[in-house]
Order: sequence, then structure tokens, then C-alpha cells
Amino acid sequence: MIIKKSKYLFTGVFSFLTILLIFFFLKFVFVSEEEKIERMILTAKNAFEREDPELLIGFISRGYQDEMGFDYSGVREGLYEIFSQFEGIKVSLSELEVEVVGEEAKVQLDVWILAKYEDQPVFLIGSLNNPVPSKVFLQREDGEWKVVKFLLSSSNFNK
Repeated sequence: MIIKKSKYLFTGVFSFLTILLIFFFLKFVFVSEEEKIERMILTAKNAFEREDPELLIGFISRGYQDEMGFDYSGVREGLYEIFSQFEGIKVSLSELEVEVVGEEAKVQLDVWILAKYEDQPVFLIGSLNNPVPSKVFLQREDGEWKVVKFLLSSSNFNK
């Protein structure tokens, strides 16, 4: 009788673990493009907070061009400039919406960035109660999503 219970217990546990492994395999192998982009955005947020310009620049397309006149080199230089002047950077992202159409994608989100400058807190973008509506445009390049343009709502941008 004890052997029979052990056999059923083993079969039940084995079945449960098999189903769990299949679920995680499917979850991580068959990730939607929207989920991949959301993960990329969150990884970029964390890299910005860790002040890691090399990881961040890896998400930028060599063909990047925005309406403020920045290109790939300008973004790279700007990141190093920001990280040399500010510390303790905190980024908040909310209202994240991802839309993928073929090889292009658009992300809409609200963002604020807080940092310390000479030990004083300063908002680089937005504020706690007034995050800035933003858009990120991406293209797939060599199988990876890359940012080709980033737009901030100019009416809410702190100067």
C-alpha cells in the first residue's frame, strides 16, 4: 500500500513538474514582439538608473534621428554627458503601450526622470505629478528591435 501511494505521489509530482517546465519553455520561447519590446524598455530603464551608457547605446539604431537634431553619435555623447553630471538617477515609466506593425513598432508611455545635481534633487524630465507623454519608434534590425526616434511632449519638458 505504501509503495502504491509513493508511486502515485511520484507520478503526480513528475506530471506537475513536466507541465510547469513546458509552460515556462513556451512562455520564454514564444514571447510576443510586444513583450520583447516591453522587456527592452524596462532593461533600458534599469541601465539608465545604473548609468550604463554602453548598454543603452546598444538599443539605439545607427540610423537614429530625432526632431531635436540628435543622431546616434549625439545620443551617445549625450548619455556620457548626463552620467558625468548627474547621479542617483531614478526613472519612472507608466501607461506603457506597445504597437507592432511588421518590422516597425511604436511605444507610448509617460516618463519622469529624477537625479541629483550637486546633492540637490532635480527633475530632468517631467515631475512626480506631471510625467511627460513620450513616444519611442523602433525598427527591427538584424533580428533585434532598435530605437530610431524618441519624442517628448515639448510642452512638459523641463529646461
